[in-house]
Formats: sequence, C-alpha cells, structure tokens
Amino acid sequence: MGGEVKAPKIGERAAYSRFTQQELPACKPILTPGWVITTFIFVGIIFIPIGLASLFASERVVEIVYRYDEGCIPTNYSDQKLAYIQNSTTNKTCTRSLIVPKQMKRPVYVYYQLDNFYQNHRRYVKSRSDKQLRSNASEGDTSSCDPEGVAPDKHPIVPCGLIAWSLFNDTYGFLVNNEALEVSKRNIAWKSDQEHKFGSDVYPKNFQSGGLIGGAKLNDTIPLSEQADLIVWMRTAAFPTFRKLYGKIEMDLEANENVTVVIQNNYNTYSFGGKKKLVLSTTSWIGGKNDFLGVAYLTVGGLCLFLAISFILVYVVKPRQSRKKFGLLEKHKDYVVRAQAFHKKEEAYGEKAAFRNPDEFYFKMIKTRTIDGVHKLESQANKYTPEELMLIKTQDIGYVLQKVQVKKRLSGWIDGYGGVWVIYGREMALGFTREEEDGER
Repeated sequence: MGGEVKAPKIGERAAYSRFTQQELPACKPILTPGWVITTFIFVGIIFIPIGLASLFASERVVEIVYRYDEGCIPTNYSDQKLAYIQNSTTNKTCTRSLIVPKQMKRPVYVYYQLDNFYQNHRRYVKSRSDKQLRSNASEGDTSSCDPEGVAPDKHPIVPCGLIAWSLFNDTYGFLVNNEALEVSKRNIAWKSDQEHKFGSDVYPKNFQSGGLIGGAKLNDTIPLSEQADLIVWMRTAAFPTFRKLYGKIEMDLEANENVTVVIQNNYNTYSFGGKKKLVLSTTSWIGGKNDFLGVAYLTVGGLCLFLAISFILVYVVKPRQSRKKFGLLEKHKDYVVRAQAFHKKEEAYGEKAAFRNPDEFYFKMIKTRTIDGVHKLESQANKYTPEELMLIKTQDIGYVLQKVQVKKRLSGWIDGYGGVWVIYGREMALGFTREEEDGER
C-alpha cells in the first residue's frame, strides 16, 4: 500500500538559510583618504544649503509672544494670585494691545502656550477612557478615569479623566480699528482624531459636575467629534513647555498695526508656578518659527567641511609612506603573494576540518578500511601523530553512532510509506513499502 510521506517536524530538520549561515552579500568599503575626503565634502555641500534655507524660512515667520499670567493680575491681588484665580466673583477680563512688527499674511495662527505644565505625567496621561470617547455604548467605561470617573450621583462622567477635566478655559478676543476679528476653529484638530478617536454619537454628560474646580465646560448638545478645543487638548504634549492651537485669523495684519486683545484669565497656573502666553504666528514651508533645524544642518555641514579640510592638509603635508620605501613588492605583486598565502591557509584549514566533521571524514575514509576495521592510513605513521590517529578512530565511531540514532528517528516517518527522501543532499530511494518487502521475502 502506497501513501504520502510524513514530513519531519520543523524542529528536527536542519535549519538552513543564507541569513542564518551568514552567506548574504556584504560590502565593506576601504576607507582610503580620497574616499573619506569626498564623503565629507559631499555631506557638507548638501547640508549647508539646507541649513541656510531653513534659517531663512524661519526668519520669514512673524511671531508675537505675550505673557499675560502676571500682567493680568490686578494690583490689589499681586500677592494673592491663587486667591484671585479661585475667586469666582472677581473680574477676570484683561485687555492688552499688541503691535504687529511685520506684515502677517493670512492665516494668522493663534496659540496658547503653557510652561511648567507636565501633561506627560504617567497618572495624568492614563486618566482617560478611549473606549468611552469613541462610542456611546462604552459610556460606563470609567475604570481608568479616577478621580474624575463618576459624578457625586454615581453616574458616569463623559468625557471622564483628568485630561478632559483640566481643559484649558482661557478665551481670547481680537479687535483691529475697533472691528472684531473672527477666530475660526475650523480644522484646528487632527482629522484622524475627529474621525476615529471621538465619536459622533458621544455627548458630554455630568461634565465638571464634581466638587473639584476644573477647566472649561463643554456644550452638552454638541458631540465630542465636533468639540475642537477638547480634541486639541486631549492630544497630550511630550514636554512641560508646549503650544496648542486655539484658532486661526483669516485676514492679513499689516505692519505697525495695533491689535487689541481681550483676555479672559480663567485658567489656574498659579498653584504650580506655571506660565501662560498668547502667541500669534504665521507659517512657512518648515512650519512655525524654529531655528533648531537650520542650526543643526549648518553645524553638521560645517563640521564635515572642517574634517574634509583637515584630512586634506594631513594627506598633503604628511602623506602615507609608500611600500617601496619599506622594501616591499609593488602593489599588484603584493596582492598576488597575499592571495597565494591566503589560499594555502584555506587549504590547510580544510584538511584539518575534514577530521573534525563526521560527514566529511566518513565518506572520505570509509573506502580505506580493511576487513578487521583498521584504517589503512594508520600504517602511515610518518604522516599522522598519535593524537590525529586517535581522532580518526573516535570520529569514525561517533559518526556511526550518530547515523544509528538518525535512522531510529526516521523509522517512524518512513514506516509503511513509499517515496523519496532527501537528507543532507543525499537521495534515499524508497520505492517499496513494508508490505511489499515482506511479500518479496
């Protein structure tokens, strides 16, 4: 009876691949002086123009930064800032004038900047429920939102957690020539956040209803997917000083123009020594004002050019001494001699390896055995040391024992089946089954 051959288990087969055997193509460049100098010059020529372009683009960005957390404190509360911000009856309105230094073309982005505010704190970052934010069906998932998970009446807070509870609640109004400027909230949040992280069927419930004084309140009639300020705030910052987009002014601001800003100073940063700043900024092809990128490119490019010039001077002033000065052969002859020596060593290693590898030894030596099981090579005592002769014997016996063990393991696979096995590159033809063998006998 014929049948399919059972494949050996993966763990019992010899694993072989070009990667595991380190046979993949490799390249190891020779670091000649010319190659190194050329590389440094190339990197310097590429990096320096990019750095200059980045600095020029950053320089074209017009930015106005105004810190108002201290300037908006009344004089009678100058020593009681915390009492002022926590008193709900005090007037928090603050009016300031800003001068536009250069023309600011639309759109003008409005940011609020907080300093010494650690949104990356582990407990703060984990205090939210992404399932609750995505779907109305997970409204009760508030296990990770303590201490702002449920209201005093034990109903879930939506959105829950410390991040939403501490939502920034300062507001800004702008006037130019006594005309109000509209601050647009359109597209200030990431589109992916609006579509995938905040559900259109999730509405605020019991928000800011606890005993702790939090931040801004949310409109209960607007779904979370349309609450742009909340979505921007919920994307936590990695550093204690950060900016978040408040809105956009869709009109140009001319140079030396006076912009009146009406600020509602509601957010409490006085209890932890934080700072609040209002930022008006334009953008360029690299984004906002940021000199770091340009300085980094210029530094790397300048360093590469400096190293290239240094290597050139060293190579010219003190060149590498030639081979002829040391009495060596010419380069091409030297390569030939070195290659020949390498091949001789390779052959010597191959001969030694033949006595260490059972497969190589067995198929090379099995035909030299006599009837008594003694190798003919043992008679050539002048060619082999006693240690090498003992190695020949032990390796041969070890190989035979290894083959017996392999045969026992394979007996379960080939028992009762026919087929062809290929083991270590040698084909073993099994053209009959055990039943056919018994019939022939």
